[in-house]
Amino acid sequence: MACSACQWLVETIETAVAAARLPTRIEGLSRAAALESMRGDKKAEAGEIRFIVLERIGRAVQRTVPPVALQATLAAGGYQ
Repeated sequence: MACSACQWLVETIETAVAAARLPTRIEGLSRAAALESMRGDKKAEAGEIRFIVLERIGRAVQRTVPPVALQATLAAGGYQ
């Protein structure tokens, strides 16, 4: 995915979250602290961070997210 596509996706998600009147940032949270918290989540397995994603309405699955994707996503979100 090109960088401009990543930025478009970040902005699209931020807009949707803000429209639901939910926070789009956690002030003071570092990238390292965010990753450490995700590694401690009950879905984490063997040190890998996993997310629940919808394949379609009514079908949720767990997916492992590559560390490089998490780092890039947090960086795109402005986390240092």
